[in-house]
Order: sequence, then C-alpha cells, then structure tokens
Amino acid sequence: GLLGSKEDQELHYMDQIISMLSVASLDYQEQEHTVAGSKEQATIPQLPSSCYCPITCELLTDPVIVDADCSCTVSREAMKQWSDQNKTTCPVCNSVLRSYVLKPNAQLRETIEFLVAQPSLSEKKP
Repeated sequence: GLLGSKEDQELHYMDQIISMLSVASLDYQEQEHTVAGSKEQATIPQLPSSCYCPITCELLTDPVIVDADCSCTVSREAMKQWSDQNKTTCPVCNSVLRSYVLKPNAQLRETIEFLVAQPSLSEKKP
C-alpha cells in the first residue's frame, strides 16, 4: 500500500545517502583537485556524481524529486525549465510524470551541505 511505498522510498533515499557518503570518503582520499594561483592552495574534494544534477551537471543546491515512479532527483531550476516546455516524462529516465509537483529532497540537500562543509582530509595528513 501507500505506507509500504513511502517506507520503500525512505529506504531508497537512505541507501543513496549511505552510498554517497561511502563514495565521498573514497573521493576525498583519491581525487583531490588543488586550486593554484592563490597564496595558499585550497584543496577541493571531488564529490560523488549523485551530488550533481544529472541535467545541468551543477552541484545540487535545491534538489527535488520528480513525481513519477522513478523518483529521480534533479535541480528545481532544471525541472522548472522542463515543465515550462510541457514535457510529460522524467527528464532523466523518461518515466511518465504524474504531475509537476516537486518534493524537496531535503535528505540529499543536507548531505551535500554536510559534504561541502567538511575540511579537506589533506589538512589532517601528517
């Protein structure tokens, strides 16, 4: 029923967050980008792909879940542009949209904010 569906969605989101945190840990260790040209070099960790909008490829600052069976997450702005074109499918996987109602993906947004706020592991190295 509906409750099972909501519980399944929450489990799916938690799995996404756990995988994202696991991948983020590896990314911090393996793929650091340094920004040269400043007096002090800043190290920017590579975030997992799930932190970026699959449409715009920009960091998700306002992630929303599309109202379709897929529950894909995209940026609010990208979805607004998609709905302005009266498209009836998910812009990521082509699932049929039930509506243009967007549900904020607060868990993902908070996780991204957490990851972005983390000090670089390079600062902790001996």
